[in-house]
Amino acid sequence: MSDESHTTMTVLGLFVYPIKGCAGVSLQTSQVDAFGLAGDRRWMVADPSGEFLSQRELPRLALISPRPSPGDGQPADGLVIDAPGMPSFALAADSARPVTAWCWDDRCAAFDEGDAAATWFSTFLGRPVRLLRFDDARPRHADARWAGGRAAMPGSFSRFSDGFPLLLLSQPSVDALNVRLHARGVEPVGVERFRPNLVVSADHAHEEDALESLTDGTVTLRRVKPCARCQVIEVDQRAGVAQAPGSLLDVLAGYRADASLGGGLAFGQNCIVTAGLGAPMRVGAVLSGRYAL
Repeated sequence: MSDESHTTMTVLGLFVYPIKGCAGVSLQTSQVDAFGLAGDRRWMVADPSGEFLSQRELPRLALISPRPSPGDGQPADGLVIDAPGMPSFALAADSARPVTAWCWDDRCAAFDEGDAAATWFSTFLGRPVRLLRFDDARPRHADARWAGGRAAMPGSFSRFSDGFPLLLLSQPSVDALNVRLHARGVEPVGVERFRPNLVVSADHAHEEDALESLTDGTVTLRRVKPCARCQVIEVDQRAGVAQAPGSLLDVLAGYRADASLGGGLAFGQNCIVTAGLGAPMRVGAVLSGRYAL
């Protein structure tokens, strides 16, 4: 229920993506750290020069499924990685060669996970790549144009995400898009197409756009920037192939152009963490939201 200044939302899903561009891990609970949800985008696949690769170039990344190492429970330090036709690959976040990586325009400190990992990923993806791990001791800061004075503070840091620690999306926003897709004869999509960290209930579609903050009483998130969508949402995350060009983007263009993004197509909201570092978030938690004035 909502009033003129507040609303309540329930956490329906928590997701981390240990390897940027690869399949997500659904969790019932996740600790919030200085970078968002623990272990999110800690690794990424890069070309031999250290430039990140995404599903734009390699939609088969979606078929690579990382999961926590047995006994870990959270995908923060160790992973077991699977892909169709490949043997499982065990990865531990231990000593590795320091390298420089590039994530968009940001120069990042990272570690190369070695030749065995590079061979496994290169074999599956069909081109030479390296697997890199973010150096948590040298965090990326959020864009101060959006995060303001908190841009260089823990809770606004990111690893290899596109620029902010948490992506928020409401289920009604996806439901409303699916109504429009159905009218165009396009198959419905799930939340996985949009790779959110936090999926919530809402009273109406895109209610997340109006938020200033959202809290469970311990962890507090602040909405800072609409998420501009690109061709990655055209990739079927279960099949690892792109749909007919423009299916989702064409529909979004009809109602989600955002002036604050220079006409970019907004779907979901980037958030930073302003309180509660070290605390858990849980599926089923009821969140109190304050609308921006």
